[in-house]
Amino acid sequence: MENNTFQLLPPLERARHFHHLMTHEGISQTELARRFKKSLAFISNTLRLLKLPAFIQDGLAGGSISEGHARALLTVQDTHKMIGVYREVLVTNATVRQTERMAREANREIVLNKKEVESIQTSEAANSGKPPVR
Repeated sequence: MENNTFQLLPPLERARHFHHLMTHEGISQTELARRFKKSLAFISNTLRLLKLPAFIQDGLAGGSISEGHARALLTVQDTHKMIGVYREVLVTNATVRQTERMAREANREIVLNKKEVESIQTSEAANSGKPPVR
């Protein structure tokens, strides 16, 4: 595929094309970056779009969210939280920057919830005389 044709592909099609070249032709991400005159980060970030849940990929493919929104959603560490942020983005018609803030907040909640669970487990273990579950 020529570089100018590649530019016209929607983000998920571009990601699938990169993935195909890597898996079927053995081309590395570095070689893709050279071939398409893009940064390695661009190649890597494009491929990461394939890790989105199908539900969110459908929204990206259908134009409900942009590639920037999708990349921000990829930073959410929990799939259920990611889908929740995605739904909030759709309802509020959030910008990419707002989506990035929502993703950071979702990750903060995940960390706080993990710490809360660990604290409860530690307290229960101290009360029972058994070591905490990790």
